[in-house]
Amino acid sequence: MSVSDADGLTFRAACDETIVPSAEEARHLVVARRKDQRWYLAAMNGDEALTLKVPLAFLPEGKWAIHRFADTVQSATSPERIEETRSALSNRETITLKLAPAGDFVAILEPSSE
Repeated sequence: MSVSDADGLTFRAACDETIVPSAEEARHLVVARRKDQRWYLAAMNGDEALTLKVPLAFLPEGKWAIHRFADTVQSATSPERIEETRSALSNRETITLKLAPAGDFVAILEPSSE
């Protein structure tokens, strides 16, 4: 199943696997969803700024490319401010998420040959 938004972007609603690497009621939620070999990682935060460490052990062995969209220092007062980055990593790494109050984080992780 796919869902399209007003801008014509299409999002797949069906995934092959869903895990919750981290959650604390009324504080934060981190969800990882897999469709084929691609993983989608998302985090939502409560009312206070929070730094989370998320181990990537749920990823299969190998090299991965991550495309992330994260809060910035300005996000607490300007929620539209986000930082977009790309990098390489492995499933043995842990990523650090710095979430603004009521902030969020989204990343797409794909196998990489580099």
